[in-house]
Amino acid sequence: RCAAFGMSSLQTLHKQCPSLFQTHWSIENPGEHEKEKLTPNAVFGPKGPPAGQYYVSSILQKDDAALKKFFAKVPFAEAPLLKKAKATHDDGVWLFVGSNPAAKTPSAGAKPAGKRKREEPPSAALRGRPEHTDAVDHSGTWHVQLQGNKTWFV
Repeated sequence: RCAAFGMSSLQTLHKQCPSLFQTHWSIENPGEHEKEKLTPNAVFGPKGPPAGQYYVSSILQKDDAALKKFFAKVPFAEAPLLKKAKATHDDGVWLFVGSNPAAKTPSAGAKPAGKRKREEPPSAALRGRPEHTDAVDHSGTWHVQLQGNKTWFV
């Protein structure tokens, strides 16, 4: 199920339930975009996600029908290890979506990838939320990352 979940799943859910994304929308890092233009519709709407760097989030909650659709698409609705431990958590989803495409211009760090071709240099790390501690009234949070890389400091 992991391979079946992605931006198209989120776009479908946004089309069906746009207010689910809007209520707790946050721009963690606008990257190359103006904050005012980086709306849920700009990221999940019919034109598709914007090109370039950005990092946004939303807390999806308080819409049982929409959350049921979301949980039907993700690889699992409850972390198997936590289920065994009988940990409690609410049904809110902290959704983070970002884009940090490879740099488009060659740099000194670009490596040859064969005759006449150069490997695209990686982008610099895109900063996420400032360091913080979440206040939660349950056993904690768990995370599923479906694509890309992220560095966590715990």
